[in-house]
Amino acid sequence: MDEIVHGVADVEDLIQDVTIRPAQNIGCEVRPLFATGSARGQSTLAPWIGQAGSVTVTLAPTMSLAADGESRLRTSNVWRPMVKSMAINIARRKFIATLGGSTLAWPLAASGQQYVLPVIGFLSDVTPEAFAHSLTGFRHGLSEMGFTESRNLAIEYRWSRGNYDIVTDLAIELIHRQVAVIVTSGSQSVTHAAMAATTTIPIVAMVIGEPDKRGLVTSVDQPSGNVTFVSLSTFTNNALVAKRVELAHQLVPKVAIVGWLVDPNILDYDDELNGLQRATQGLGLEAKVAPVASERDLQGAFASLVEQGAGFILESGPTIFSHRAQVVTLAARSSSPMIYEWRDFVSDGGLMSYGTNRAEVARQAGIYAGRILKGEKLSNLPDAQSAKFEFVLNLKTARALGLAIPDRLLALANEVID
Repeated sequence: MDEIVHGVADVEDLIQDVTIRPAQNIGCEVRPLFATGSARGQSTLAPWIGQAGSVTVTLAPTMSLAADGESRLRTSNVWRPMVKSMAINIARRKFIATLGGSTLAWPLAASGQQYVLPVIGFLSDVTPEAFAHSLTGFRHGLSEMGFTESRNLAIEYRWSRGNYDIVTDLAIELIHRQVAVIVTSGSQSVTHAAMAATTTIPIVAMVIGEPDKRGLVTSVDQPSGNVTFVSLSTFTNNALVAKRVELAHQLVPKVAIVGWLVDPNILDYDDELNGLQRATQGLGLEAKVAPVASERDLQGAFASLVEQGAGFILESGPTIFSHRAQVVTLAARSSSPMIYEWRDFVSDGGLMSYGTNRAEVARQAGIYAGRILKGEKLSNLPDAQSAKFEFVLNLKTARALGLAIPDRLLALANEVID
């Protein structure tokens, strides 16, 4: 009867060098747990296929194996914190891994063969915490194409965390990492940085607004160059601004002044401003604008809108989204009704939102990235825009603000949080 041994050896602080010697009748395969390299080099893995049984050893990156009869596996100190465990499954023979000076039995059947996992570069101007929900959607899209991070795909993440001054450097880092495709998310600065860094690596850009009007693409129907787009809204985003103004006016019809808390780095800032002014003027309202170029501007910009008498406030832009918990708190403290672009704000205690599902848009970006990794031409991936919009209400927040939600608004809501 085959004997299976399952062992997990904690090696976070132990692995420096592991000696590997050949053994008989044991086959194995080595797969990296993460695909990152030392000094921005490429990660490698070597398959070892034997005659009988199988062994799967999962290791952390920065490793190379040479079949010279007595080989050495080395993990650099840079990546040692990522080395969490070695999971060892052995058929037909016991295989004992005792780390720190011990020996691993290994067949050396496929000498000299090396593989590199495909790598996606992900560039964003928000924080990883802010993008967490959307990142789940992105990974789902990749999974639909047969790719799973850390199994047969690596993703190099670069987050500027609202610092636009470093976006270009982050894009260049991804080029040096020799990624197969770049996915961008955030303001036009992120997409511009990626496009300036490479004209050959395919780029899948998640944007808001009209990329053709900003010179990012010649046509939204036929991709040209090395970039295609997945839009977080309609390509004419002004319609969404007008709809948010309409919904807010239905909730608080006596308000005379509308505030706009906005990141001026967004792709369609001028168009959205014009859309806001037309929508408010059509309802006999006045619009006030407070730019938020970075986190340090947030509190002062919000206070200025309150001081100017804004009865309800809209928001736009990645800087606002990255600090949505702070924005929701400021709105609660000042008893200011707000309507947001994304459902995430409402989940965090915001009053209401109208926009697309970010996770679904990210899923589409993941599908496009997966199709590119499979060899599909960028010209076969036309710019895509979301066709589904969600109106979400938070009744608990409405009660805290002393607002009664009209029945007609409740009837329009796709989701009500209580």
